[in-house]
Amino acid sequence: MASHLQKVKYLAEFQCPVSGLSAGKHQVLCHQSDIYLSNGSKFLYMYNKEEKQVKAIYEFPGRVWHVELVVPQKQLYVLCSHNGIYCVSMKQPDRLVKQTDPVTEGDRCSPCLVPIDSDSWILQDSSICTFAVVNGILVTVSKGQSRWRIKVLQNVNSSQENPKFSQINQLEFISGTTGNLSLLPTLCCIFPQGADVSSEHADGHRTFTVKAALFSPLFGLDAAMLNSPVVLCGFPDGQVCCVPLKALSFPTMHFSCPDMKDQTPRGMILYHLEQSVVFIGALRFHQGDSETGGHHGMIDDIVCDCIVVVGHQGKMLTIKLEVKEETQGPAYKEHHLPGPIACGLCTASSVYYSTPSDLFTFSIAVNQRKPDSSPGVLPFVSPPVSLNLCSAVALSTPTETSEGETELVALSFKGRLMVCNLSKDTSEPQHPRMTSAQAGQKIKDLLAGIGSVSERVSLLKNAVTQKNRSLSQLNQVINVSCALLSHQDLRQPSSCVITAQWNRLLTQDPLFISCVLENKTGYSLQQGWTLCVHVSSSSCPYIADSVTSAVEYSFPIINLLPQDKMEVSFPLTHERSGRLVLPVTISCSLFYSLKEILGKDVACPWSANSQTPQSSSVALLEKGGISLPLKECDIDTLHCLRFRRDQDPKVPLPSAHRSHLPPDPVQIFLQALLTQNKEAEASNEKDFQGVGALYMRPLVASVRVSTELLERGLQELCAGSNVCCAVLQWLLADNTEADTVKAQNLCEVQGTDPDGKDVHLRVTEVSVDDVCPTGPVPAVEIQIGSPSLAGMSGAHQAVIRRLQRLVSPISHSPDLRLKHLQQLITDREMLLKEVQSLRDSMCLRKELGSGAAAEKLLGLYERLRNPGLLIL
Repeated sequence: MASHLQKVKYLAEFQCPVSGLSAGKHQVLCHQSDIYLSNGSKFLYMYNKEEKQVKAIYEFPGRVWHVELVVPQKQLYVLCSHNGIYCVSMKQPDRLVKQTDPVTEGDRCSPCLVPIDSDSWILQDSSICTFAVVNGILVTVSKGQSRWRIKVLQNVNSSQENPKFSQINQLEFISGTTGNLSLLPTLCCIFPQGADVSSEHADGHRTFTVKAALFSPLFGLDAAMLNSPVVLCGFPDGQVCCVPLKALSFPTMHFSCPDMKDQTPRGMILYHLEQSVVFIGALRFHQGDSETGGHHGMIDDIVCDCIVVVGHQGKMLTIKLEVKEETQGPAYKEHHLPGPIACGLCTASSVYYSTPSDLFTFSIAVNQRKPDSSPGVLPFVSPPVSLNLCSAVALSTPTETSEGETELVALSFKGRLMVCNLSKDTSEPQHPRMTSAQAGQKIKDLLAGIGSVSERVSLLKNAVTQKNRSLSQLNQVINVSCALLSHQDLRQPSSCVITAQWNRLLTQDPLFISCVLENKTGYSLQQGWTLCVHVSSSSCPYIADSVTSAVEYSFPIINLLPQDKMEVSFPLTHERSGRLVLPVTISCSLFYSLKEILGKDVACPWSANSQTPQSSSVALLEKGGISLPLKECDIDTLHCLRFRRDQDPKVPLPSAHRSHLPPDPVQIFLQALLTQNKEAEASNEKDFQGVGALYMRPLVASVRVSTELLERGLQELCAGSNVCCAVLQWLLADNTEADTVKAQNLCEVQGTDPDGKDVHLRVTEVSVDDVCPTGPVPAVEIQIGSPSLAGMSGAHQAVIRRLQRLVSPISHSPDLRLKHLQQLITDREMLLKEVQSLRDSMCLRKELGSGAAAEKLLGLYERLRNPGLLIL
């Protein structure tokens, strides 16, 4: 078969849905220079190729499903979905253009809009799916509940301009469930050889003339004797039936019914294609025949000898006369084309069909080596040839131009109207002869090229696989990030619980921080995610060797499934001094490295050791990533207090020393004697504090809070229990060691801080006088006592921080006495003046010893802290 050379030209672009046009309900009809286009909307467009513009737009009440052009009467028969069939004159737009004065832009004028109303309504039936007009007879196909209904109607009005149809007969076929039922049925009219065929259709690929030798055995002797045209109907369920029009002289009958077997069926099923029928046509295999018929198309007077039925999935059925043992009859043979097929047509010599990827055509060729002496052998069908025109959803009948080219008008998936001019390249390719050495070298070059292409394909496949994996990981990271950062639902997508725990299994008895991460998202945290914990603490002014410190821990996450938990722990110590300074701030976050998205096997296009400016991108790539904050909390003294579990919690634990061996009495005695020396006092300050703590008077600080404020803030704890017990349980709620305190109703407890110093907590009910004019105010006093200044200050700070969070959202302003408040302010101002005077004395008078200054400062501290803060 000769190859096709084509050039495509776009004529116009029409509006279509965002998803594009679907196959089955679109048409392109050509009549002279006018093109009638239906894109499935309620508009029918008339485009003129010579003027290169849309001249008229017909607006119908519903979506246009099918259009027929009756050329002699200059009429358009249009089927609207769920409305019926309308008849419109093709001359109407010309009259409107002459009567109106259009707004012009150069030589172009705007198209006229032709609204179609009920005056053009010739057949009202909302169930009609498609129709055909054959020699003044109207054939309609309707869809019932479980049947296909074919009606034959005849024009009873002598006026051709206003047709009026009356039903002649009706056939019904049982509907199946095979195929794409969203497609519409397709019709094709077959005339016998020698019949009078009027060239009334502009769409010639729906009317064919078939040889009498094939027509008579296929459609029956009655249809052949009456020269009756036969309408072939292909249903979406795969059935192909035939209806002889002139033989329908009986009343309504049902095919395939048991009680009708004794009658001669006027409609019969030819074949079941087992897939939706897209189009039906006829072909001429034997090009040397001289028979003529009435078909008018690209080649005048062509008589076909083969009927073609094409399905949506690519199955093609050919029906041809076959002779076997001196008997002849129609032979059915199936072929297979690449599908799915959106639309197609036959031109008696060629078949055109469109797929989503390309437009194909094939012609019928006879094997010229053997004479056509055996009619039972089917001629050879040439393989389809690509026309490089994709996504065509509607085709028109090809026409022959004056230059000898074949012109094919098509409608694309995106709503573009285009013209494809096809010309055959009949030149035979010339193959120069080559020697065996040249042939061998050519084969080697081809093999080398194949190997190179294969290697490049392998590399590209690996790159595509890696990119797909990276995109999948990036999509998962973005989903997790959106779930953690969005708080549209009140449920926290991921939680991290931070607690302080003492490890009693080890000999050093260290303090550990435990972080429990729970994945509450719907995605798995795979390799590449890291749980980062940042621990920071500030220097404490009352601890000599305390400094600001910060440390970060990283815990890789292997695969944390949804609703699973992961627990990590680490010791809470200072790296340089080994002394723990409370409070510490702990921040937890999830980190994903962008290096995991690129993959380990992907090499960067630049070298890490190169001196180019891009070298800085490597370090940025290794450190860069996505950080998602989870939780931040402060660990203070109340979190870390220890209590005896086997004894009364009021009894403190023995003081912990840095050495695990009992101290030497002689060493204690010598260190006590050396305290008078300043240098010895400075060098052994820590050990002296440990010994002196046993004999020092405890330091006490107190905080008094209104009982009303506490009952409002601690409603659940105070309900049904003593307010003092509820306050103590609330203060130690985050302490994992206070099980005995939480289980018993205690108002007083004594524990040990991380440095081994005793800390005493006591909650009592008091009344505050001289504050309100109405009388004493009931309050709760929280006393914090410890022989160590650092222990008492840390516990006091922890209590104040909890009270701030509790009472800040509670609004309460009782009536207060200004005189009492002024007295409190005056007392605090006097304490401030004493502190300033003591500081000035230490700077000016050298004879004042450090011991006396420390004693005075300690006295001022006690007067400032007890009685302490009052919160009302």
